[in-house]
Amino acid sequence: MRQALGPRLFLKRRDGYPPIWYIRDRYRMQSTGLSEDQSEAAQKSLEDYAAGRPISVSLPILTRPDTVYFVTCCKDDFPIKIGVAANVQKRLEALQVSLPYRVLLLATAPGGLARERKLHILFRGSKLYGEWFQRTPELMETVQFYARRSANG
Repeated sequence: MRQALGPRLFLKRRDGYPPIWYIRDRYRMQSTGLSEDQSEAAQKSLEDYAAGRPISVSLPILTRPDTVYFVTCCKDDFPIKIGVAANVQKRLEALQVSLPYRVLLLATAPGGLARERKLHILFRGSKLYGEWFQRTPELMETVQFYARRSANG
């Protein structure tokens, strides 16, 4: 079994916003409010947060979620998740742990958080919960569009 990492720094990049240092502690993320160039202050903030607990010494994550993905499961009429990730394969592996059926990647699209937000707004009428949407002809048409587009390079 993999040993859990202690709290660590995470540089969160979002389209249209300056990068901000966050502290990631297992499944929680807390903003330091510090910009990318304030790495020493972010490290001090991490030490204060940890309050003597071991800190992960891994390098900060400097990736940006820049790929929108559409996933479902291999079960008829299973909802579709519209999400965004820097590494889609790792995201699928993480999703698989919590789903009772095999995860299927339907399509991907460039565009990151901005495109994901637009798609969530476009399909808000079929939203079930979180990033999961009921299958509709319009959503399936969009998924097929991106699947064809990525297949053609």
